[in-house]
Amino acid sequence: MKRVVLFFMLLLLAMTNFSQNISDIRINEISPNYDGDLTNPLGNKSPWIELYNTSLVSLNIGTMYLTDDRENLKKYQLPKSDVFNISPNGFLVLYLDTTEHCHPLVAPLSTKTGYLALVLSNGRTIIDSLVFDPSAIEHETFLKRKIDGTGEWTLTKISTPLLSNDIKVYETPDEIVKKLDPYGIGISIICFSIVIIILIILYLAFYYIMQIKKPIAKIKKIEIKKEGETVKTEIIQAEEEISSEVVAAIGTALHLYLLSIHDYESTVITIKKIQKPYSPWSSKLYNLTPTPQRIHLPKKFIYEKNRSNN
Repeated sequence: MKRVVLFFMLLLLAMTNFSQNISDIRINEISPNYDGDLTNPLGNKSPWIELYNTSLVSLNIGTMYLTDDRENLKKYQLPKSDVFNISPNGFLVLYLDTTEHCHPLVAPLSTKTGYLALVLSNGRTIIDSLVFDPSAIEHETFLKRKIDGTGEWTLTKISTPLLSNDIKVYETPDEIVKKLDPYGIGISIICFSIVIIILIILYLAFYYIMQIKKPIAKIKKIEIKKEGETVKTEIIQAEEEISSEVVAAIGTALHLYLLSIHDYESTVITIKKIQKPYSPWSSKLYNLTPTPQRIHLPKKFIYEKNRSNN
């Protein structure tokens, strides 16, 4: 007994869930007087309606009813087929054609009645319906919801079969700029301002870099003593940067000054040892008395010297 009760409870729960899920189907868009390039599976141009699944599960609308008569809710029953599977937040297009040819996606209904309704499989519960004036809808004009599956209906020149109705037209940056500034004056001002700002930034950067490297001006007092008197002289260093040419000239002058202090002097000492061509140890020359040198005096000088002695 408990198993039977549990079975019926699960069956009731499943039917309730099915009923809740299948009721999430909505009529999303309709083209009562379609004359575009879209053709039905039979090759004819015919009105069409778009259904939208607002649930988060895949649903099959087979065995449901579609009618254009308020008095006859069971006018046309959709066949049980996999072509009626609608994915979560998906779309399905059904064509309305009153010809004798049959196709699962082609319903023998008309939009001239100004009424369409989607009915559950029980043939009594209307899950969604639409009332409109066919004469007020011109060719290439479509009736669709502003938001998929909900919201108000609106007339539009743009059809979106199997697509979301909430289509946003995005403009490219070029189109936006052209719209806001057709003559290019604003763009010119912006470009000029950017260039000026970059130049100012570069100027300030280089200026502060040079200030860091630039010698700071100082005032020094030097006392000079000259002949017992003290003279105070103020030397003010120029704030201007010393150029490389001036530095080179100063260095050259100092170099020449240092060279002029002393003459060029050789610091190399050479010691040469005197060598004799013979061995002096057996030479008797160094043991002999040197021969006295004979001095030849003039006769007149000798005569006068002798007279003085006498």
